Amino acid sequence: MCLLFLACNNRIDLRYNEVATIAILKSIREGQKIYKSNNPGKYATLQDLLNLKLIEGQFQNGAAYGYQYDLQLAGNGYKVFVTPVRFGEHGTGHFSFYLDETGVIRAAPNEGRPVGAEAFPIPKNSD
Repeated sequence: MCLLFLACNNRIDLRYNEVATIAILKSIREGQKIYKSNNPGKYATLQDLLNLKLIEGQFQNGAAYGYQYDLQLAGNGYKVFVTPVRFGEHGTGHFSFYLDETGVIRAAPNEGRPVGAEAFPIPKNSD
């Protein structure tokens, strides 16, 4: 039970940010599939996906819903590192997220630092 409205409200905001982040990662995953089918052997940058309206989100300077997105093209694949803009008790998120061309969304509490393929896969019913 929340004793202070602000503390309770912050937990709700954090959860909302995390759910929105998973939705955006799903959108990136699907957008990359579409982009690659139209551009064999290539994946899109975050800006490409936004410009082509293959993903939605209220991005400003690579950030949305309290999370910073870093999409990197790597050889025949891509990697997306997503970290909270602010980590901590009054931050914007507790988990860091990762997605690559395998399509598996991963997450771990990592004190605001990026995580990679070693992070835990998000269960399919959440994904």
